[in-house]
Amino acid sequence: MNSPQEKPCHRSSLIATLLSFLLHGAAFLFLVVFVGEPQAVPPEVDRPIGIVIAERREAQPTRYLDGESANPASSDREGISKKAAGADGDGFDAAALASIDASAPSKVPAAPKAAFGVEIDSATNLLRSGSTGGRAAGRGRISSEGPDQEALEAERARLRGDSPSFPPARVALFGGPVTVGRSFVFLIDRSKSMTANGMNAIDVARQELRSALAPLTPEHRFQVIAYNFKTLFVDERRMLPATEEHKQKADRFLAELGGFGATHHEMALQTAIQLQPDVIYLLTDGGDPYLNDAQLARIRQRTAGRIVIHCVQFATDAPKASSHFLEQLAAQNQGTYQVQSGSNP
Repeated sequence: MNSPQEKPCHRSSLIATLLSFLLHGAAFLFLVVFVGEPQAVPPEVDRPIGIVIAERREAQPTRYLDGESANPASSDREGISKKAAGADGDGFDAAALASIDASAPSKVPAAPKAAFGVEIDSATNLLRSGSTGGRAAGRGRISSEGPDQEALEAERARLRGDSPSFPPARVALFGGPVTVGRSFVFLIDRSKSMTANGMNAIDVARQELRSALAPLTPEHRFQVIAYNFKTLFVDERRMLPATEEHKQKADRFLAELGGFGATHHEMALQTAIQLQPDVIYLLTDGGDPYLNDAQLARIRQRTAGRIVIHCVQFATDAPKASSHFLEQLAAQNQGTYQVQSGSNP
């Protein structure tokens, strides 16, 4: 049985429920009357889409292209086809084609001559020099005539981009051809074989270099490098002015030089090339190890036609067949090759 205190709580709960019902009903009626039913979203209709390309050029009106007109390649091809077609539109203009001379030339122009007496063989397109080839023996006999030295020096100066104000010097060793230049490196083999078997090649080279350096003036540059498995320089590792002081130092340098050790030709040549002279004189007995084709190619690449290499081979009798690398070295670098006795006269 409910107590008198529970009846007021029950009435309060019932009143709250009725009020909530009335409020929710009023809110629903408000939405229906004032807002109305939600409108349905119409379905999306497929529509065609086009692309318009606008081409704008300076000082020209803007043009709008669409469809096939936007493809310049097709319009170009069409224009070409129209131009190529004849009046009837079904073929090429025969008269225009007949006017074209498609015959081969009846006469091929002669191949031009290169500088310094070197020609281009028109049959092979290869350079052909005027060298006579063959080994030289004895004093003053050279395996090739060589190019015009003065023209060669002028071309080297042009390639370097310099224009010296002093004239070049003219140098010759052992009665050989005169070479022209403003800077010279004399590369002398000082290995053991240069003083073996009765040879005194270093002393012979010293006497010849004394005469070769005499006409040089202080404007000219020179260096003497002695080599076996390493290199030695006069004074310091650079080109020296051809003063009397430096000439005397070179003479004392060779007077005190002894022959010993093995030979390393390529190392010595690469060292001389680093000094960038006009002319290199290589004086050696051509002993083993010989320069192979790969080594010769590397040297030729480094000289790049700007440095002349002359080779003088010292020998007491006929040179060995294997020493032909000296001939190749000289021929590939615009120089000359000669054989000289390695003993004092």
